[in-house]
Order: sequence, then structure tokens, then C-alpha cells
Amino acid sequence: TCSKIEHFVSILGKCFESPWTTKALSETACEDSEENKQRLTGAQSLRKHLSNSSEEGSPSPSTPMISKSGIKFSADKPVGEVPGMTILDKKDGEQAKALFEKVRKFRAHVEDSDLIYKLYVVQTVIKTVKFIFILCYTLTFVTAISFKHICTPNVEHLTGYTAFECTHNMAFMLKKLLISYIALICVYGLVCMYTLFWLFRRPLKEYSFEKVREESSFSDIPDVKNDFAFLLHMVDQYDQLYSKRFGVFLSEVSENKLREISLNHEWTFEKLRQHISRNAQDKLELHLFMLSGVPDAVFELTDLEVLRLELIPEAKIPAKISQMTALQELHLYHCPAKVEQTAFSFLRDNLKCLHVKFTDVAEIPAWVYLLKNLRELYLMGNLNS
Repeated sequence: TCSKIEHFVSILGKCFESPWTTKALSETACEDSEENKQRLTGAQSLRKHLSNSSEEGSPSPSTPMISKSGIKFSADKPVGEVPGMTILDKKDGEQAKALFEKVRKFRAHVEDSDLIYKLYVVQTVIKTVKFIFILCYTLTFVTAISFKHICTPNVEHLTGYTAFECTHNMAFMLKKLLISYIALICVYGLVCMYTLFWLFRRPLKEYSFEKVREESSFSDIPDVKNDFAFLLHMVDQYDQLYSKRFGVFLSEVSENKLREISLNHEWTFEKLRQHISRNAQDKLELHLFMLSGVPDAVFELTDLEVLRLELIPEAKIPAKISQMTALQELHLYHCPAKVEQTAFSFLRDNLKCLHVKFTDVAEIPAWVYLLKNLRELYLMGNLNS
């Protein structure tokens, strides 16, 4: 148990000091401020529009009507640019990846048992019982210490007396020391009592990151249980900020963002340029194989005609693909790509040839069937699966 706690404290400290934690939380704050800014701007423009409409008396043909049932907004949500953040260097990115892996393994190892919690409860109960026992017999002895007392030494044949009134010159000091000891013991007992109250006041084998999910964009941070939850509750007694920053490393969204940044660091525009070749049809082609995603720089290759994506499980095609005006052919080999609405509109109007290779029919993206200007469609796989 000691080794588990030491390991947890070590990981917790590294997560707290990691540059990725600071970047992730900073991006969340920037996204929130950007959303508030857009909401405020939209409200101001709406009020201005309403005041103009009321002054003119009747709306112009170019002005959209506002129905009595309510205001209808466009389905296309404007995308605000998040202010540029400090980019992680390669070393920080690798350290963050290692931390994600350590947290994942530690959680799997600790969350299955509640041994640490049970040992802590037993130790606290034993300490409380020991405190009560020590306090009882110490209080009994403190009243027996006095400066004067009757002593009966066996010296009657020498002095002729059987009893004497004796004094103890250290009695006053001993009594004060014992009272001080009792005071310290009482402080220790209060700590034990508070710990027992804390242990049984609420279930400590469950820990919820609900507050962190509400305050950040990482809504997928899972709740934890057993010893993992108990350790986080103990951390909260010291500083809740540690748990908040630690929660970033439990989020798959956070890990995917880190992978995306690392991918963009590795696959720059210049590197992608070097991988472009001419195929048998004399077209400029780029083939990406077994990557964690599609690098952002791909969509800056405006003269690219053929894009081949193979074994990329987390492939996402953003709106920036509309910059690739020369793109006419797309290959998806075991790559269930997700497409944004604006990107789909571009592909629907411009894509002429599509190759899809799959093992299961479910791997074929649903948006494939909506490409109205598609001239050639190649499906390679078992359609009966």
C-alpha cells in the first residue's frame, strides 16, 4: 500500500506540473471566453436588427422575417478562432503521452480493489481506541501526583517513628509535564475523531469529476471508484486543484487533442510536400498510412488532386478541406472518416471519384451515399458482412 501511495503522489506531482495540463485548461478558458464573446455579439446584433425593423415599420425583402412563434437561427454555426496558445515542444508532448499511459495503468491497477481504504479505516479506529485508553489511565495518575505525601519507611528501630510527612521536589514539574502530555494527546484525539467523521460521513469509495466537467471542455472525464477514488478524496483535503489538473489525464478528449498536436508537429507542410508523388494518371497524390489522424497541414495542399488515407481510425475531415480546390479523388482504405458539415458540402459539390475499402459494411461512412456529383465509386470489401 505504501508503494501505491508513493507512486500515486509521484504521478500526481508530474501531472500537476505538466505543461500539457496548463495548456489544456488555458484552451478551455479561451474557448469559454470566445463563446461568451460570440453570444454577446450575437445578442447585440439581434437587438440592433430588431430596433431597425421596428423603426422601418416593415422589413425589406432581403431581411429575414421573425416569426411569432420565435426566432429561427441558421443551422450553420459560425466557428470562432481560438487565440493561439503556446505550442508544446516535442519533449513536453512525449512526457504528456507517457503520463497518460501511467495514469491509465495506475487506474486499472488500483481501481479494482479497496485495500488502501480498509487499511486506513482500521488504522484510524485502532488509533482512536488507543487514544481513549491512554487518556483514561493518564487522567487517573495525574490526580495522584502531589508535593506532600505520607511515607512509611521501615526505620522505626532507628528513629522511633513509623510514619513521616514527605515532600517530592519534582512533583510540581511532573504534574505540569503530564498535563501538557494530556493536552497533546487530546489534540491527537481530535484529529482521530475528525478522521473517523470524515471516513463515515460520505462514501469515499466513489469520486465524481462533475464539477471539473462543468468547468472545462472535457465532459468525458469518468468518475472513479474504490482505492482510486479514496486517494483523490485525500488529495482534495490538501488542495482540490491537484484533482482538477489530474482529471485532464483521465479524459480521452484531452488525449486525442495531445495526439493531434503531436501529429501536426511531426507532419509539417514541408514534410507532406516531400511525400507527394505523381500516380499513373499523372495526378499529384498523397498517401498517408497508419497515422493517429489527418494532419492539419494536409488541407493546405491546394494543388493536391488525389488524397489516399489508409488505416487511420480517427480520421476527421474539417471545413479547411474547401481550400483544396484541385481535389477530385479520395481513397478511404479501412478508414471510417468523419466529415464536418462544411467539408461535406465541399465534397458533395467537387468530389468526382471515391474509393472505399472495408472489412465490414459498417466501415463505409454514411455521407458517401449523399455525394450527388460523384461520377465513380469503387467499393472493395464484403458487402454481405
